[in-house]
Amino acid sequence: MKQIDYVYSNCNDLEVQAQAVDMLGRCFEEWQIFKAQYGRTFPFLEHSFTAWAGNKVLAGHVGIMPLEISDGSGGFLQVAGLASVGVAPEFRGCGIAHELCMKAAQWAQENNFDLMMLYTDVPKVYQKSSWQIYAAPGVFLTKPSAGDADLGMVKSSDELSAAEKAFIIAQYEALPPLAGRVRRSRDGKYFHSWAWLFKNPLNRWLLLPAGYILFTDNCLSEIAGDTGSVILPGRQAFLSSSDPALPILQEQAWQIQTTLPECWHGECAMFKSLRSNLLPPNIFFPLADKF
Repeated sequence: MKQIDYVYSNCNDLEVQAQAVDMLGRCFEEWQIFKAQYGRTFPFLEHSFTAWAGNKVLAGHVGIMPLEISDGSGGFLQVAGLASVGVAPEFRGCGIAHELCMKAAQWAQENNFDLMMLYTDVPKVYQKSSWQIYAAPGVFLTKPSAGDADLGMVKSSDELSAAEKAFIIAQYEALPPLAGRVRRSRDGKYFHSWAWLFKNPLNRWLLLPAGYILFTDNCLSEIAGDTGSVILPGRQAFLSSSDPALPILQEQAWQIQTTLPECWHGECAMFKSLRSNLLPPNIFFPLADKF
């Protein structure tokens, strides 16, 4: 096997991004769809580590997405989200994915991040690198009735006016600081910013007189503002067990289920602590900000 070199790059290296998208398209069918939609650039990564065989052949890639989440008590945790992990088929079984993840973890620790997180349907791959499965304290609910009768006013992000977007942002920023709630920036650059949230084609919005409801992949994923007098529409919801809207759903005959919603695609949340051995209690990773 040729020598493998591991290289850091930032979001400005578009040639590396292009090669990584092509390589990931060979690894995963969903990346072929991604490439057709976004081209040969990542719309959501700020940092990457790549593995090169002979400095010419791209053997593997891991992306890093910085974000901030509430610790539930007024402070914020610095999180390095791991995404777009892949190894070219001809280089699998050589420990490249493990080494890429370790390089990313070292970089995150050196840059003062508190923890790393990712979503995956192959947790055993990451458990070997001291990642832990996190059973997010979320609640999945379904509504026994059809629940779609009141969805006629739901809008895609493209249908929102500038004033409506500003209203949504203000309502979100007024929410209580539940542990895990993402601080969405207004700079328009990063994935966990309002600009990217409004670009996500899976998101749809129902505006209320004093709040809004966000549906992600047809799952009710976020409720903001005063919804006490509104019949909450939809078929399924996934919210924090600490969300103040949860009692309202239950009062309206929503039923708590024991399985995750389909829009999680069978993936589980995993984390790697960089500052301590324990994650703060009751951290919930919202579906609306899943990467």
